[in-house]
Amino acid sequence: MTDKARSTPPILLHLLVMLAIVLPVLGMAALVMDMQPTAQLRAPLKATSRPLILAQPKLIRPRTVSGLSSRYESVGYTLESVRAGDPPPAFVLVTLPGDWTKEMPSEVRKSLFFRALLPLVMQVNGEIAATRDRLIALRDHPDMSRRDRVWLNRTAKRYRAIESKTGSVDWDALMRRVDLVPPSLALAQGALESGWGRSRFARQGNALFGQWTWTEGEGIVPKDREEGKTHAVKSYRSLLASVRGYMTNLNTAGPYTRLRKAREKATAAGKPVTGRELAAYLDKYSEEGEVYVKKVRSMISVNKLGPLDQLINGR
Repeated sequence: MTDKARSTPPILLHLLVMLAIVLPVLGMAALVMDMQPTAQLRAPLKATSRPLILAQPKLIRPRTVSGLSSRYESVGYTLESVRAGDPPPAFVLVTLPGDWTKEMPSEVRKSLFFRALLPLVMQVNGEIAATRDRLIALRDHPDMSRRDRVWLNRTAKRYRAIESKTGSVDWDALMRRVDLVPPSLALAQGALESGWGRSRFARQGNALFGQWTWTEGEGIVPKDREEGKTHAVKSYRSLLASVRGYMTNLNTAGPYTRLRKAREKATAAGKPVTGRELAAYLDKYSEEGEVYVKKVRSMISVNKLGPLDQLINGR
């Protein structure tokens, strides 16, 4: 075979070179498009609830009340500043200081208690909001991955939102339950249930909301428990865990169905969700019934906690 027969024509060689350059580029572009999540190719979703989420929360463990007070003063943190529009600092108090029960002016104790609890409440509200946002994305885009389906089912079980007959996710119940708790309500109940953090349950078990448990070894037995009763006040490893337990209780337990429906109705109507309004549905939280409702509302009013609800309702 001659050298001429073995050589490649110049035009064909030019085409081959061009294809060698263009095809990999086109292939890579197609690969990138194929890897993009479906949600990114569609219109962006808007969350229905987005509170002020703490930026980089920091765990703090001051040993004394003065140490806690100094930490707040160092960043100019007061309830007045939050009412005026400043965000609370990202300080997550692990447990109350060891000398919390010492004598101090009532106004000082109240201020420290509310300032300690507010960042915890907002931290948990932020966690709930992140879960809610993800649920909204999955609900509007049912072509979810296996990983998303596993997470969805786990979340639905945690919030008790599974259809009993079919075993499928009850979306209406789930979205009604995965929602925020007004800061004013949490602060008022925390103060009432724990005696401003001075109760034995708060000191020994980080229990701020007086939640009962019937699981042996999971709580602290009340000294005045009636004979024949088996309940205890549930204890927690940290104050943050106590807040999580409290919000889960309001968001899942049967006695608070009306509270959740009222919250859903207000949100759907574009109205702010307030602690004072939701307190009306806490008559089952305490044996005091309607008297307890009045106490919670009075706590919110007297201590001017209502404006703190702007943290979840927008400014």
